[in-house]
Amino acid sequence: MNVQAPRAGATAIAITIVFFGFATSAPRSGVNIAPETLQVEMQTPAAPIIPPVMKSPPGAALVEQRSPGIRPAPSLVKSFNGLGVGFVGPQGSAALRNPSDNSLAVGPNHIFQIVNTRMAIYTKRGTQFDRTGKVLYGPVPTNTIFKG
Repeated sequence: MNVQAPRAGATAIAITIVFFGFATSAPRSGVNIAPETLQVEMQTPAAPIIPPVMKSPPGAALVEQRSPGIRPAPSLVKSFNGLGVGFVGPQGSAALRNPSDNSLAVGPNHIFQIVNTRMAIYTKRGTQFDRTGKVLYGPVPTNTIFKG
């Protein structure tokens, strides 16, 4: 907004500016501005953002799954409680927050889990361990494995 200097003898007015209908300025006393010298510059609204047209690569339609499979889902082999509320391991307990950001890696003998900033390593039944889910290490901060 540009306001020009008032002329001598101009009528006092209160200036109220409204921004998007949320906030207004309080009337000011002792401001003498002639109404004909008050100039307001309006900005042109920004053009709407138009998202780009998404195109699939050639051949994508040949591999796109458009319906559910006909075979049943795999059956659950083993389940155990991992990092979460009430978790206690050799290095203490974990107080995790939501939303969680889970990652899991499974090898021939171990299961490695990261949730947010904590990690733990578990046994996996096989040649080395007789059961799955025993906590071997954790919970510890994820930067533990990156310390110099």
